[in-house]
Amino acid sequence: MTGWKTILSAMVSILYGVGGMALGLHDASEMMGFVIAGIGMLGVGHKLDKNTAAVHENTEVAVAVGAGAGNAETLRPSISNN
Repeated sequence: MTGWKTILSAMVSILYGVGGMALGLHDASEMMGFVIAGIGMLGVGHKLDKNTAAVHENTEVAVAVGAGAGNAETLRPSISNN
């Protein structure tokens, strides 16, 4: 499972925000800060997983083409921002 630490951190942030509000540790504005931070972590983690998969896919294709062409040193995988 990739990105499990990011997902765990996001869930802890969200649960701390909601649970802390329920227990009276902080008010609604602080709760929203923790919840929004958790949602943001999930979004960033999803984007990183998506980009990592694209980079690995490009690397496999470039290595396969380079091995067949006999000139693997000149073929390098490109990293694109999708």
